[in-house]
Amino acid sequence: MAHGPRSFNEARGSSGAALQQILSREDRNIVGGGFGRRTTAGVRLSTPACVVYVVRKLPADALPRERLLPRTMEINGVTVEVDVEETGPFRALEYTDWVKRPVPSGVSIGNVGLPIYGTFGCLVRDLSNGGRLSILSNWHVLARRNNARPGERITQPGSSTAEDHTIGTLARWVNINFNGDNYVDCAIAHVSGSNVVANKTMGDQAVIKVPSMSQPAVGLLFAGSGTRTIMNPMSAVLRRLNVELLDRAAYEDYGDDDEAFRISVAKSGARTEVTRNNLQEIDVSAKIDYDNIGEVKFVHQITANVMSCGGDSGSVICRVPPAPEYGHVPCAEPSSCAFLGTAERMTGIPFSQEGDLVRTARDKYLAQTKVGRWLIDMVYVNQRALFERGESTQVQPGDRALAQALYTRYLGEVKLAIADPARDDLRLTTAHLADVQLALTSLKKYLTEQEAGAADVLYNMLQGQVGKKPSELIAMLDDPGVHQTVITLFGEAPFLADPYTG
Repeated sequence: MAHGPRSFNEARGSSGAALQQILSREDRNIVGGGFGRRTTAGVRLSTPACVVYVVRKLPADALPRERLLPRTMEINGVTVEVDVEETGPFRALEYTDWVKRPVPSGVSIGNVGLPIYGTFGCLVRDLSNGGRLSILSNWHVLARRNNARPGERITQPGSSTAEDHTIGTLARWVNINFNGDNYVDCAIAHVSGSNVVANKTMGDQAVIKVPSMSQPAVGLLFAGSGTRTIMNPMSAVLRRLNVELLDRAAYEDYGDDDEAFRISVAKSGARTEVTRNNLQEIDVSAKIDYDNIGEVKFVHQITANVMSCGGDSGSVICRVPPAPEYGHVPCAEPSSCAFLGTAERMTGIPFSQEGDLVRTARDKYLAQTKVGRWLIDMVYVNQRALFERGESTQVQPGDRALAQALYTRYLGEVKLAIADPARDDLRLTTAHLADVQLALTSLKKYLTEQEAGAADVLYNMLQGQVGKKPSELIAMLDDPGVHQTVITLFGEAPFLADPYTG
């Protein structure tokens, strides 16, 4: 008979085995997971759990039976709790700023051969080169993704190519394995001279300083999503690069107890400066999306609640005393409630009270089609840009009145269609098309010329569907030709990223 875990180590080992079984499904909605605690109604419980990261958390009735995750799993006679967390996709946190001398950690640095920058993590000694003073950051920040050569110039600020902004030269890195497991994303650069850099951290010294025995380094930040920041364990980084911190013992691992789930951490990064939050999971496996490369698998990682944005890669994360509140990270993903609130502000339609209807339409129908899945993922990947655009748009009173009138006219019909899309008495009519045309005319005031043209193409496609039932219109969204047309149309929008190509 199965039993609950008797110790931290038993829970941790069983969770790891459960996670590997779950990841072996190769479900594209599952992007990773780790050993942590169950969260219920936003409250983190003491119950140890295998925490599974998904791009979107869907209701059970919107998933085929074979894709449902169990609430518990039995591993070698141990009952493992399974918790599902919506994190969105994980991305390497590079970014496409000012000169500081001597250079402290926490500011932007980069390789002159790359159009992006990351963060100067901290100073280390290169044990393979007589203890030479070096800068620690990420492979994808300094080493040009396995294409670099030792001696390439590293500059501060990271966007600079000027000779007098050179602060060091690339020395060594750990190559990324694109077809197997990875443990670190790290590199070092030898500094050009001891007077070029400073052993201090940029930002609020009351929150975070350079790694020390009182504020030991926990990890090296390299990726994140809208809800999580991912770091390489600092012990693995130091070992694989053969370097040591200036205060050589100023790092810590987590082993045989659950202390990792009770600590606060902070970092100083080039994009979001000083931020802090709590550690969340250990023993993390995750698929990380590197732009123009694709997904890369990392194992034995650590996660914290979101505390970083693009440009913060390379930051060193240190243990700090807990704080009463942690503040907002500007690129943390807006919640679906925030999106509904923005739409409600723009149109006057009470979207917040129709949240269940919106989610049912999305998860039960749209998510089951090629076009629907692509659109949902596109919105997720671009939600910060879409959210900010919505927040900055002022809708004219006449357009708000039209939106509210159409909502009143069609709400009942939409509810019937969602309840039973195969109803024979619900069909697309020319009257529907006339109202769609009216809505598009109103909407085009807020679109670019390119976007308005794309809307016209979609409207023309809809014209050929008069007489179709809702179920037939949904089926059309699974047509490969329609799918490719939609991808092409949206791909021409300059501020939108394709969710599958980066």
